[in-house]
Formats: sequence, C-alpha cells, structure tokens
Amino acid sequence: MRRLLFLLILPCLAAAAPNGRQAIGQFHGWGAFRDDRPRRCFAAAEPAGRQGSGGAAYVAFWPDAGNRARFSLSLRADPRPGSAILLAVGDRRFQFVARGRDAVPADPRASAAIVAAMRTASAMTVVSRSVRGARLRDDYALAGFPSAVDAAALACARW
Repeated sequence: MRRLLFLLILPCLAAAAPNGRQAIGQFHGWGAFRDDRPRRCFAAAEPAGRQGSGGAAYVAFWPDAGNRARFSLSLRADPRPGSAILLAVGDRRFQFVARGRDAVPADPRASAAIVAAMRTASAMTVVSRSVRGARLRDDYALAGFPSAVDAAALACARW
C-alpha cells in the first residue's frame, strides 16, 4: 500500500505533478497510471528494497507524440558529470545519459529494445556513480511489468 501511495504522488519524468492522475492498476511492484495534464500514461516502479529513495523506472506513452514506449529513469542521487549510467536487463546492456537526476537512453531508439528485454527478464539493474563518488546500484524486480506496461499502453490507445 505504501508503494502504491508513493507512486501516486511521485513526480514523473521531471515534470511537475500533473492534474488528473488516475491509477490504472497495481501489478506486483509495478503501477500503471494515466495523467490528464500533460496527456500521458505510464508504468512505474521503485528499486527493490529502496522505496522512497527517489529512484524509479518508467515507461511512458504520450498520445500527442505517437504513443511509442519511452523508457527513462529517476536516479536516487545526482550523478557525477561524465560518469556512466548503465542498465542491465538479462544479458542486454544499455547506456544512459543524465538530465539532472533523470536519465534517458543514450540512443533514443533503444526504448523498444529495453521494453522487449524487460518483458522476458526477471530483474534489471541500474548502476551509476553519484556526484560524491559513491557507486550506486538499484535492482528492480520485473514481475508484473508486462501487465503494467500493457495497461498503460492500452489506456493511452483509447485516448
């Protein structure tokens, strides 16, 4: 319940908390949501064992921008400038670039590959280095992810 409450109030994708957030469903550790302003739907989760840390993973769909899945991260600490931010999903590795505490795939086309890998893996790991030099590792369980991302995609497809 605390996890769902946190996800309901969590600012998403570096935007101010939007008006009209609706919970679509909770699928294990993943929640699916729909926002009216700005118009978007998303699946989100916090790192395992780090609820309330500020870290989160998102797959968002924007109806006004083609409704393609876009993966992003919120890091739990400011990253060291120029340091690597890596996502491991199964045997796949993806590099990210920081935008403040948020991170997006270095290759803008990678979101589809990330989502596909997440559908079949049981866990994923984000590794980064904080501005203070600490190595940060966040692990995410992927149980419930396929249902959450499908619910978010369907909610935006009906818009």
